[in-house]
Amino acid sequence: MTADDSRAVTPDRRSLQELPVRRLVHWERPALAVVVVLVILGVVDLMAHADINYSFVPSFFTSSVMLGGALRTVELALVAQATAAVLGGIVAAMRVSRNPVASSVAAFYTWIFRSIPALVQLLLWFNLALVVKTLEIPIPFTHLFLFQEDTNKGKKKKKKVKEEKKAVAEDESKSMTVIYFPTQKDIDIKAMKAKYPGIDFNAAPPEQMFNSQEYSKQKTKDVQEVLEQSPNLSIAGTGGDVALTCTGISFKGDDAFLKFSIENKSGTDFLTGPMLLTRNGKEGRSITLYPVYISEFPIILPGKEKTIVYATNAIADMSADENFALELNDRFKKTKASVTIPGAIYNKEKQH
Repeated sequence: MTADDSRAVTPDRRSLQELPVRRLVHWERPALAVVVVLVILGVVDLMAHADINYSFVPSFFTSSVMLGGALRTVELALVAQATAAVLGGIVAAMRVSRNPVASSVAAFYTWIFRSIPALVQLLLWFNLALVVKTLEIPIPFTHLFLFQEDTNKGKKKKKKVKEEKKAVAEDESKSMTVIYFPTQKDIDIKAMKAKYPGIDFNAAPPEQMFNSQEYSKQKTKDVQEVLEQSPNLSIAGTGGDVALTCTGISFKGDDAFLKFSIENKSGTDFLTGPMLLTRNGKEGRSITLYPVYISEFPIILPGKEKTIVYATNAIADMSADENFALELNDRFKKTKASVTIPGAIYNKEKQH
């Protein structure tokens, strides 16, 4: 091709400038703006009527699980980028090498990873331990290895952790028999068992629901410390013959410990039964905060008073129009008491 031929096929700049340009007519811009506004309004309306309590959202981003996951993601990203840079440089050097063996190996390596879908590779590498028990690079004519790794180490570790958790759960299940046992000295245990033969005082009420059954020794220790603290609140509730009062709110880690005083003003025994804490907001919305631990379900004789601790997952700050409400029943579901804790008081105690 000559220079004249090159000039012949090269478009003239002036001819390009003379090409017609598609422009929006006068009504298209307003119409596009209306469509965008309608879409935004539709999304806002859907989110406003969604069954989502947005005050909980900030707590998710500051929880230990989310922060730990974010840190692990950053660590994996850094390791992957560093490995890819080093390995990519080596493979690239091999690919452009004049050595036919090195060039062929690099080409085959590149072809394999480009032709096999990533999801298929993920399944293959994940199940590599089923075929290859160990990865090792031996030193010829010796019993030594430059590299040796057990591919089942992760599974063995998980199995060991699972067995340890099972053993701990078995130990804790044995100790759980005394968690709810009425240990107060002002009652006759044998007489109470004979008086109420249908009640298992060694366990929580069957209707009581929990967020988890992981009653660790540390949780028991935290609850005991809260029980020993002096009352710093006095929020009285309603209940008639049974007076329920919130006497304190404490925080340890990701948990909130709410302490309540139960006073029996009736002439009969009050057998503490199931209890439930709810978070109530505007428009009648409520969220149940199941306990992760309850100190005990005591038997309260007439004229006596006992203190319990309700441990649940701590949440972010509450708005001014929100509150907590604890509803307490006896084991026979004949007596009920409740107490409401304003959100402002919860926020104040959380800041201490």
